[in-house]
Amino acid sequence: MAFWLPFCTALAAYTLLLPPGLPWLDGGELSSAVIGLGIAHPTGFPLLALWGKAFSLLPFGELAFRLHVGNAVAAALALGALGALVDRGLRALLGDHRRTVALLAGCATASAAGASRTLLAQSISVEAYAPSLALWLGVLHLVLAARERPALAPLAAFVAAMGAAGLHAILRPLALAPALWALFRAALRRAAAARLGPLALALGCAVIAYLPVRAATTPPSNWGDPRTLGRLWDHLSAGRIRRAFVDEIATRNAARALAQARRTVEMIEGELGVILLLLAVAGAVALARRRGAPRALCGWLLFALGCDFLYASWINPMGLGDLQNGGATRLALSALAGVGIGVLGSRLGRAAVPAVAALSVIAVWPVVASSALTPGARVAPDRWAQAALDEVPPRGVAFVTSDDLAAGLQYHQAAGQRPDVRVIVIQQAGAAELEAALVHAGPGARWEAAGDSRPRGRALVPVAAPLWRLAEVAPEGLVGELAR
Repeated sequence: MAFWLPFCTALAAYTLLLPPGLPWLDGGELSSAVIGLGIAHPTGFPLLALWGKAFSLLPFGELAFRLHVGNAVAAALALGALGALVDRGLRALLGDHRRTVALLAGCATASAAGASRTLLAQSISVEAYAPSLALWLGVLHLVLAARERPALAPLAAFVAAMGAAGLHAILRPLALAPALWALFRAALRRAAAARLGPLALALGCAVIAYLPVRAATTPPSNWGDPRTLGRLWDHLSAGRIRRAFVDEIATRNAARALAQARRTVEMIEGELGVILLLLAVAGAVALARRRGAPRALCGWLLFALGCDFLYASWINPMGLGDLQNGGATRLALSALAGVGIGVLGSRLGRAAVPAVAALSVIAVWPVVASSALTPGARVAPDRWAQAALDEVPPRGVAFVTSDDLAAGLQYHQAAGQRPDVRVIVIQQAGAAELEAALVHAGPGARWEAAGDSRPRGRALVPVAAPLWRLAEVAPEGLVGELAR
């Protein structure tokens, strides 16, 4: 019940909130990669592609909706695992006779986390965050269980390595660190299963092989082309993103770093509320005072808080405004708050159950009330991309600079619309892509620079070929290169 009640409730709620079509931001590009089993932007997300592809084959609903369902299932799995984690911690602290208290606190925890704006935004459209969070919490369960059953340590290592290589990069510290610690403990206890640790890690990391294999088949969506070791490493280490945001990622400007940290704290407090944060402190103190699994649970949750806060505020602050950062922080704080609710409520003896229920409402209601996302037909991204695709003439080549527009066009093409159109993202266009565009456009096509009829700068226009410009402004260097 501690898992299934939050899971079923979250899945039902998220399904009602799912948008009917294409989302903004990376969702369109990730959807096109999922549909064609392509390679998404760094770090590639092979597990996301395989997970989403399975849901794309479901025999109901519009294609984008089916992909969103896959993400909602992953988010519901994360919340179910969160409720079970709180249940595990409270039973260790209070004993099995407090099952109702633990269940109520676990459900409150899942409700608070799932209703936060950040997790809600990450749960109702195609993204890598929800599957990553579900896998991280699954690893924590395995690591805690491995304290009593060391044979589970290699399984934790396998799952952690697979997620770290195939999902979001934040899993590298969040999941790998506790899994490696579980292997180390098993080795200290001279458990035979510890010998399988290196093999489990290697097998988990083998999911990376998806990237060069799929690149060799030239899938419709290939944002990295990791066919060589150098390109593969550049993709896995997000080289293109680091170069594009060199002034923002891991900034050395102390004032900017401090401002980003303050903004992160304000967003956390604004989403979760002061009451839930105070309950999280109470839960952390209660877990830390008890040796064994409770203290280990507290340690790994605090470790996740530190890593995720560092990532959100310093390593990748660009995702704050888009609600792409901080999912692990919301889950960890909610888990600690759930423990705090159970511990404080249980002090009232026979009145523990109503006390926990009251504390749950007091803690969760501000989170639900502050959530600004609402259900409804968010069809603007879909219609915008469709209108742009309809504007391209037959056998046209559309040049775009907007990530949203590029993702939308690629999604519609992956779904089978306008196969005669070739979409080229100018930021990634190399000599091979440009040559392929000329071949696609037909005999006699060549490039020249010309003034844009729209007041947005220079554009690329063809001679004797149906090449179409949907981008805002072409880089001057690229214009000159093509003109030559």
